[in-house]
Amino acid sequence: MEAVFNISLPTSWEELTDKKLLLVYKLFARDLSAAEVKTLCLMKWNGLKVLSQLHDKRFLIKRGKEVVPLSTRQIQQATSVLDFLDSFAPMPVRIARIGKYRALPTDFEKVPFEEFLFVENLFQGYLNTQSNELLLQMAQVITS
Repeated sequence: MEAVFNISLPTSWEELTDKKLLLVYKLFARDLSAAEVKTLCLMKWNGLKVLSQLHDKRFLIKRGKEVVPLSTRQIQQATSVLDFLDSFAPMPVRIARIGKYRALPTDFEKVPFEEFLFVENLFQGYLNTQSNELLLQMAQVITS
């Protein structure tokens, strides 16, 4: 009989909290594969830690005081719940707050068109230059 942990995972982009969404974005920013991102999310969100790799494609996993050997297949089955991370969300998903800054509505409702164009130009500049100064300018325009 295979050993198991009871775990819980979100099943859609909309179920991700700000903290979980930030982790997903950070992992993808590291240029990890979707499989790596899903596995790291599984481990982090359920407090699992890999103690060692065993023979025959199994790993010794710890959660709290429990230590259980899990097979690669079991881990893959668990991460399949996170397959929604393989594609973009149907509606924009963003972190609601970073530090003191709150996100605008995803449809930019009540944002003056002139301000929207200015921020869009800053964002296009950021995409071309990767200058963090442009991101700071965007945050200052949006919060003013």
